[in-house]
Amino acid sequence: MRIGETGRELVLTTEDDAPQIVFITALNSPSISDAADLALNGEGFASGEEAAEAAERWSSYLQLGLARRYAGAEFSRAEPEAGRFMFEHEGSPVLKDAPGKIIYKTEPRPVFSHFSATALVNKDPTSIAQAVRAAKEKRLSPTLNHRIAFDLFGMSFSYANVTTRFVTLMMAVETLINQKTHPPEVTQLIDGFLAQTAVSGIPVNLKASLSGALRQMKEQSVGQAGRELAAGALSGRTYQNLEPAAFFSKCYTLRSKLVHGESSRTNLDEVNLRAAHLELFVGDLLSAPLLNDVPDS
Repeated sequence: MRIGETGRELVLTTEDDAPQIVFITALNSPSISDAADLALNGEGFASGEEAAEAAERWSSYLQLGLARRYAGAEFSRAEPEAGRFMFEHEGSPVLKDAPGKIIYKTEPRPVFSHFSATALVNKDPTSIAQAVRAAKEKRLSPTLNHRIAFDLFGMSFSYANVTTRFVTLMMAVETLINQKTHPPEVTQLIDGFLAQTAVSGIPVNLKASLSGALRQMKEQSVGQAGRELAAGALSGRTYQNLEPAAFFSKCYTLRSKLVHGESSRTNLDEVNLRAAHLELFVGDLLSAPLLNDVPDS
């Protein structure tokens, strides 16, 4: 899948950002629509520090914008060698174009060797740029968990096996879940059970197992926390004609069957259908701050 841009560049900034400009560039291809590898570029920054900060911000904006358009991309992990000076060619420095953030002077313009950030999307370039700009206007900065979830979201597009794709999408959702501690009246009750367990005469291994299970009960279950996340972040939306919390429950139950030995009794047509709607669900979760600002494509 590709971004449907026939040009070699897709500008993400607007005139209000001048003299700074940030754009996506096709690598080793005459157009973005034909490119397997893309680079996020920026120019017009007053210093290396300013450029480095902008690189972090715009990477976040791009992730959010892609998620809002239900588009995944595999962002290559930074390598220490990225941007290392190699030699000079016809008056221009040649820099090692390994994956990562590369800060350089535009004059004389350097020459690069290779970079990889595989695009896995087939979306309208104008709508993607619109979503990225909206993320920039809101100054959104994803958390580490959101970045991991986006990586999983992007990975899911590369799997032909629908079961693997579904489970990977559910992993992305679970990365975003925050299991809150239950109210004091609940945790105090559990503390009482823990105290009774500690002085009981049951075997040590069972005592340790039971105590561990009781401590986990001080927090919400993954299912409960997931339903709360879905209901709060996606209020007013539906997936397979279900409210977000109900849809999450259906998917979580299916995920449990698949990863806990019941896959042979699972209907693959159900997995396929759930996965198609789960893609939208995850994209909406990842771009939740933009849902009211950027209309559905």
